[in-house]
Formats: sequence, C-alpha cells, structure tokens
Amino acid sequence: MNALGNDGLDVMIGPERFLVAWGSSGQDREIGGLRTDAALAVLRLDATGAPAAALLQAGTTLAWQGQTVLQLDASGTAEARFDHGTLSAQVTGDVTPHAPLPERIGCRSGWAVESATLNGRPAKVQLQGECRRISLE
Repeated sequence: MNALGNDGLDVMIGPERFLVAWGSSGQDREIGGLRTDAALAVLRLDATGAPAAALLQAGTTLAWQGQTVLQLDASGTAEARFDHGTLSAQVTGDVTPHAPLPERIGCRSGWAVESATLNGRPAKVQLQGECRRISLE
C-alpha cells in the first residue's frame, strides 16, 4: 500500500490494483492517474492494468489516465463492474429530503459496453462520442 499524497492510496491485492481517492465533493482533482470530483472514488484495475470496476460517492466523474470510466448526469453514488463487454451498474442521485426523485437515471462509460444492466434492470446502450450512454429509457 502506498500513500498518494494526503488524499489517496494505491493498494495491490494479489494481481489487482485499487486506487482510492477522497476529498471534498465537487472539487476536481487528479491522484495517481485517477481524476474525480467525488467525495470518495475507488478504481479496481485487473491484472493487465485495465479498469474492471469503479465506485464514486457524491460526485459526477471518474477517469483513469485521461479516459472516462464512469460519469453521472448529476452528483450521486455509483458502482459499476465491467466484464467481457457487459456493464453492471447501480446508480443513485444525491437525494434531498422531501424532494422528488429524478425521473431519469443513467451514466456514461468509456468501457466498450455491448450490453448493460442498470439498477438490476436491462439497460439501453447508446454510443455518445467516445463514451457509451447507459439508461433505462
């Protein structure tokens, strides 16, 4: 385990590498090749060094070496895993007490997603520039 300044860790567990960053939500920062604006961001890299899973809390974006891994439409919490063309994600927006929930929920990913599930339901995958839009619409 190696410290990445005062707000990050680089952890090896077997053949996998985990990059962890924390800080103020909404504050864009880059730590060890991981760029995020989340209060907490975790990126799991597989044995080849490719992103395999991502988590962000109270933020909108997580990128690795300049490539978007996961991006939300609005600040929220998301967990996503990518395996052989399939993305599985749980996404929730930040919730204000007594306010209505957002009608649309979705995310964008730089992974080469062919099929996806979002919040346990089959999701639509659309190419948007260099990313794929994952939604329940």
